[in-house]
Amino acid sequence: MKNFKIIEEKLNEFFINDKKIDIIKNSIIKLKQKREYLECQIKELKINFDISIKGSSISGMPIASINTTSYFEKDIIKQVDKSQELLNNINIEIIQLENDLLMLQMKNETFYRIINMLNSNSIKLLTYKYKENLSEIEIAYKLNMSIPNYHRKKRQVLDTISKMLIFYENVEWM
Repeated sequence: MKNFKIIEEKLNEFFINDKKIDIIKNSIIKLKQKREYLECQIKELKINFDISIKGSSISGMPIASINTTSYFEKDIIKQVDKSQELLNNINIEIIQLENDLLMLQMKNETFYRIINMLNSNSIKLLTYKYKENLSEIEIAYKLNMSIPNYHRKKRQVLDTISKMLIFYENVEWM
């Protein structure tokens, strides 16, 4: 019975991590879209800046002297710098999220392999119980079985996972 408690804790952690993995993946996608948009904005800002400077000269001679910068030029440079800083922060955040994602995937790797080896009813049972947190009655109803059959099936699945964990990780249970 002690083994089952440990396995149930590990299954809860697995499904929590699985949710976190999905959240992190979505966050990375959104940040990459934001980065792409920002890169386009920076490119447009630089293009507009170059065109404005070239267009503001008379017969090839710049309006301002070499040592001075117009307010417009300073504003554009400030905007580009801020955008570049934001872009750098986004890149750092993406890297951190990708590292977190990798760590969670590595943590869940053994359970991914084990769960994928189970039959579909066993996977459904685990999903209903540990991911969706349904009650015994709801799970038994969804799986079209009685409560005693549900308990028997759950024990069988947990026992199978226990044996597979020992095989995959050589885990010593306390």
